[in-house]
Amino acid sequence: MGEHAILSPSGAERWMNCAGAPAMEKGLPDEDNEYSIEGTCAHVVAAKCLVERKQATAYVGQSFDGYKFHEDMAEPVQRYVDTVLRYADGGQLLVEQRVSIEIFTGEVGAKGTADAVVIRPGELALIDLKFGMGVQVRAARNRQLMLYALGVREEQELAYGPFERIRLVISQPRLDGYLDEWDCTAAELDAFANEVSVRADEAHGVMLIHGDGGDISQYLNPSDDACRWCKAKAICPALAKFVQDAAGADFSAVSPDPVMVTVPAENFSPALLAQKMAAIPLIEDWCKAVRAEVERQLFAGVEVPGWKVVQGKRGNRQWTDVEAADALLQRMRMRQEERYKMTLLSPPAIEKVLKSTPRRWKRVLDAGLIEQRDGLPSVAPADDKRPAWAPPDTSNDFTATEESMT
Repeated sequence: MGEHAILSPSGAERWMNCAGAPAMEKGLPDEDNEYSIEGTCAHVVAAKCLVERKQATAYVGQSFDGYKFHEDMAEPVQRYVDTVLRYADGGQLLVEQRVSIEIFTGEVGAKGTADAVVIRPGELALIDLKFGMGVQVRAARNRQLMLYALGVREEQELAYGPFERIRLVISQPRLDGYLDEWDCTAAELDAFANEVSVRADEAHGVMLIHGDGGDISQYLNPSDDACRWCKAKAICPALAKFVQDAAGADFSAVSPDPVMVTVPAENFSPALLAQKMAAIPLIEDWCKAVRAEVERQLFAGVEVPGWKVVQGKRGNRQWTDVEAADALLQRMRMRQEERYKMTLLSPPAIEKVLKSTPRRWKRVLDAGLIEQRDGLPSVAPADDKRPAWAPPDTSNDFTATEESMT
């Protein structure tokens, strides 16, 4: 994969929104977690499927980059592979395409890797796999994909161009098969290239200022897009101030003693509540980052005043040898129904068992024995694609209750 670029396509939302982010992140460790390792494994298998023309199930049980590809990953990976093949029909497919972005960001040797590229006369399509389930990623003006598109166009236009249409596609199969597409013109991509150059120059300048010991606070710009994956958010003074201002708290006056606080009525106005609600995701991310940084330092032997590492709650008791334990209980004349708890598998689990025989699963569906509760109402941004929830009309229920009491 090569050395990761400082001004990378995957981090474009960060450094193009916050010029100080690369300087703040310098020297901080890259820490993989279970989700990122799983995502890497999914990308490796997806690429193998496309190159070797195999189904994702063919790789179940194999390990890639130290992570075992398990059965539950096969279906979403295959969904992405099928999506790519649909887009590639009649075109030229490039898989895991390494492209140079050096001329756009000014970083020597900088490259990025596009998951899948489809080339047709006059058209480029880039399909990107997002294996996460937490954050829905949108294709419209997606800076990561647009930066990939710039690199691909630069390398392929002489042979296959000019490209007048650029299609950016996000496939997020574990979010109910979420697929989002956005088109842009060559002129829009050119305008983006100019923006990248300006933002990259600013980020390089801030890194020089920071390296010389200068103050870069004016270049730190907290936002959801900039801070979500930033390694420095736990130590960023601008983000701490943003959280303080949004929460209406003075962190310098934090005390373990309870303090009676009178909250002005205007703090509950709909307009102010809307502003505070919009800040919650970033505040929650900051809280998680601070907690993780404290844990990292404590486990590394660094003293953090007022905090320490303790032994956690003991795990659940379990048998060291299930068969031996069962044999012992049988000798004690315990009945099977006393030793085992038997429950019917859930509909999704039964569907997995019967997926190889669709007729049998259809019989289950036709029997009318499955129900599914509606999701509970929850608060979402106004631009969420789901329709607004309307509370049920309870006026008739109230009338009926009154009548029953007379």
